[in-house]
Amino acid sequence: MSTVDLAKDLKIFAYKDYKAYLQAALPRAGTERGLRARLAKKLACQPAYISQVLNGHGNFSMEHAYSICDFLRLDSTETRYFLLLVQLERAGSETYQRHLRSELTAILNARETIKERIKVPQALNDEARATYYSNWTFAAVHIMCSVPELQTPEAIAARLRLPFNTVRSCLDFLISTGLIVLNRGCYQISSRRIHLGADSPLLAKHHSNWRLRAMQALEGQGESILHYSSVISLAEKDVSAIKDILLRALELQEAVLEASKEEAAYCLSLDFFRIDFAPNF
Repeated sequence: MSTVDLAKDLKIFAYKDYKAYLQAALPRAGTERGLRARLAKKLACQPAYISQVLNGHGNFSMEHAYSICDFLRLDSTETRYFLLLVQLERAGSETYQRHLRSELTAILNARETIKERIKVPQALNDEARATYYSNWTFAAVHIMCSVPELQTPEAIAARLRLPFNTVRSCLDFLISTGLIVLNRGCYQISSRRIHLGADSPLLAKHHSNWRLRAMQALEGQGESILHYSSVISLAEKDVSAIKDILLRALELQEAVLEASKEEAAYCLSLDFFRIDFAPNF
């Protein structure tokens, strides 16, 4: 069993004391008995220091606490919960302790809400899909996680010019739906995919999100940017020929994408429609 598997099996949210959690996550016997020595190496301290803290003598610093979360490969919500537990043990003010306990309770309540409302089946449920397509940021953050250089909240926030908290919220949602995974501190895209059928009521919202984003992109033109709009007239018999050309272009694009290394995220929007919205013949 790996460190990450052990940590997940322990269900950190069942603990109210971070030392009790670590006592279970870092056993002194059994197949995982070497974990304390490995953690001590990561923290640049002696194994005896870890035992002293876990036996009730003092507390870890917040820097050490964060490194422990990384060592145990906790996700963002688990990390926040663990750090709050450490802060609670270190807090000297009753007022501050009450604040920290309310933060811990909020995490537990939110986790129960997500558990009940957003399952992680093979296909996303309707509510999760509605959230994903409610704003362009979810899809943008999702695809950024496929680029190795952009797999941290800081990198994504800087590249998309979004508030850090917005990106963290998107990442937490994507984790909860199984669309991304947290691996050694990096948010990576998973094998799960999300797709809207042509009959989906969310399709119009999805298209409008990215058309609005395209309008914003007009302000930052560069050599890698392409925008094309044209109003044309043509014979009805040639409409199908134009559609065929565009569809073949999309097929060619898929062949290029399959062999392409993930380095940057782009949006492709394609529109070809009758402007008077007359019914098809």
